Amino acid sequence: TSEWTEATYAALLQRAERLLARGRSVLIDASFQRARHRLQAKEVAQRTGAHICLLECWCPEEEIRRRMEARVGRAGAVSDGRWELVAQQRQAFEAPLELPPQEHLRVDTTTDPEAAAGRVVITLGLAAPGGQAETSPTQAQEGFLQRQG
Repeated sequence: TSEWTEATYAALLQRAERLLARGRSVLIDASFQRARHRLQAKEVAQRTGAHICLLECWCPEEEIRRRMEARVGRAGAVSDGRWELVAQQRQAFEAPLELPPQEHLRVDTTTDPEAAAGRVVITLGLAAPGGQAETSPTQAQEGFLQRQG
């Protein structure tokens, strides 16, 4: 329901703000389909002095279907991502036009997750001196806010 969605985003952003206020980086794994949720996240970033970047994960439709079907077969898998909802989610998605290019990165996730995450780390400049990532590449694959300095 829309009430559940709003409560979920409110809780995610409250937790993110607490962590950012303590100097931590935050990566939020959520669809951020609606501009209002992205703008709320941007406000959290502004209040806490954090850098914000929407990572829009993309892969071909046949790969999405394959992954969803494989997920259904795994014991203990929990997700509201089901093939029958993909068309509805695409239609509901609001393009992130409210974000300037430096705050939006489209990521091809067709390849190995570690490779995709590595590209994100490099593109966003998250590698520390000596080439080590400041955050786990797997964590960097999907998310939203990073604490600066």
